[in-house]
Parts: sequence; structure tokens; C-alpha cells
Amino acid sequence: MCFFKNLFSILMSLQKVSLQKTPLQKTSPHKKSLQRRLPHKKSGVAIIVAVVLALAGCASSPLHIQVTPKVAVNQGQIGFGRTYVIEVHDQRHGQAIGLRSKGDNSEIIIDNDLALAVGQAAADGMDAMGFAAAQNAEDAIRIRIDITSLQYGAPTDTMYTNKVEMNAKITVRVDRNMDHFIGQYGTKGDKRFVLAPGPEQSSETVSKMMSQALQNMFNDPAFINFLR
Repeated sequence: MCFFKNLFSILMSLQKVSLQKTPLQKTSPHKKSLQRRLPHKKSGVAIIVAVVLALAGCASSPLHIQVTPKVAVNQGQIGFGRTYVIEVHDQRHGQAIGLRSKGDNSEIIIDNDLALAVGQAAADGMDAMGFAAAQNAEDAIRIRIDITSLQYGAPTDTMYTNKVEMNAKITVRVDRNMDHFIGQYGTKGDKRFVLAPGPEQSSETVSKMMSQALQNMFNDPAFINFLR
């Protein structure tokens, strides 16, 4: 969408310039026929320039995304109504998670509250296992999730914007009675696109990556056994 908006704006500007009147000059028949061919060549060059500028404009503008992780829990009912409290702390510095390219002002920025979104996904997983959320129950299982890393963007050693590198890491601490459990979970990889990904595609990719980090926690037998 960004590309087409930029392209339309640039082509409209070029059309206005071409409509400006130019003074007439007397020319020989040979020169006149040559001049009639030139505008077609100039039009082709103008369109190519417009496409390049439109792509550059899309790549250099900030990209705003929404991250909404989800988990699928298949552990069965092991909570039996026991209560839990979840705290999520975003330990990252700022909402930017990477760059669309090496250009200035090309950050990829999370617009929503990431800690709240991660906490909701984790709570959905606990509820699915038969646990019940509590506010300040003294005997509740206490789960603290620290988001230690979330990166998504073009490699910094290239100008290409159709490849992204990504990783997500969380640290989990669970306190139950006088005992505690600590685990670290994450995922990483890279992905190539035909064109530089836009907001919807990037939101979906980052959400899936954050979902996988949480899914690894719920798939960990040590984490599940500690909750039993």
C-alpha cells in the first residue's frame, strides 16, 4: 500500500511537469521526427525513476506493527482451580525492534503494550490447564515473565529489505510455596519476502515468533511438572 501511494503521488507530479507549456521552435523535418520519439523514451525513464523513488520512500519510513501472541495448550486439566498470578516485565529498551533498512528513520516499532499482550497469552494458557487467575492470593502460584529480547528487521550489513532476521527470548520464574523454577525460552531465524514486508505481514510474523517462545514454555515438561 505504501508503494502504490508513493508511486501515484510521484507520477502525478511528473504529469504536472509534462503539461507545462514549452516555447515552439522551428525545426527541420528530420529533427521534428526525432523529437517526437524522445518523449516516449523520457516517459519510460520517468516511470522507472518513479518506481525506484516509491520503493525507497516505503523502505525509509517507520513501520508500525501490533504484536498479539497466542498459545495452544494440550496438557489437559492439571490446575483443578488452583490460583495463579502472572507478572510480565518488558526488559527491552524502547519499542523499536529493528530496522527496515540501513536508512535513517526506518525503525520497526511495536504500537501496542507488548507486556500486556504476552501476559494475556500466558494467562490463556494457564486457564486452559484449569488454573484460575487471582489478584493477590497469598497461596497463588506466581509466574514472572521477563521479555529479554525481541528483534525483527533487515540485516544491518546490507541495503536489501526483502530479508529479515528475528529472535525472541523470555526468562520465566515460577514460585510455588517455598520452591521455585527458572527457565529460558526463545526462538530465532530469518525469512525472505518477495517485497519488503508491510505492517500486516510484519505483525503476523512477529506475533508468531513471540507465540513460539511462549509455546516452548508450555511445551517444557519441567515447567509443566512444576505446576502439577
